[in-house]
Amino acid sequence: MQVGPDLTVSSASLPASTITAGSTGTVTDIVLNQGARASGPSTTRFYLSANPTLDAFDVLLSGGRPVGPLSSGATSSGTSVITIPAGTTAGTYYLLAKADGDGETAESVETNNVRSVRSIQVTAP
Repeated sequence: MQVGPDLTVSSASLPASTITAGSTGTVTDIVLNQGARASGPSTTRFYLSANPTLDAFDVLLSGGRPVGPLSSGATSSGTSVITIPAGTTAGTYYLLAKADGDGETAESVETNNVRSVRSIQVTAP
């Protein structure tokens, strides 16, 4: 039984399937508090990954979205402009979204914050 807040990315999308290194894309996401209590403010962060799982090798992308406090069952939707680093090697990557990306909110479950948005092809400039 959950006793605290539990933030998760319930959905996220990036229309572009190909992005040139050094350029931007716009991500739309929805963060859900599926916990039993209200959450404090948090920030959704985005990562570029070689696989659909967040790990220490993934690159934190510039951009992110502040999420205000959410009552139990509430959602917050919005958009973020992300930038693919200019020196990124061309290839196929995964875009990952992480609710409470800065660890600002103590949650009843901390292992369900990440969602794979989609695979993207990064091309050389």
